[in-house]
Amino acid sequence: VQGSREAILDAYRDVRERLTGRINDLLGHSPQPSG
Repeated sequence: VQGSREAILDAYRDVRERLTGRINDLLGHSPQPSG
């Protein structure tokens, strides 16, 4: 099922962005825009 796979990838990307932002916040760096 391709739909569920896209949903998983979307959720994974969201979680990764949150983790990156959290790590940057802990390190004292401002979150950099991707792209």
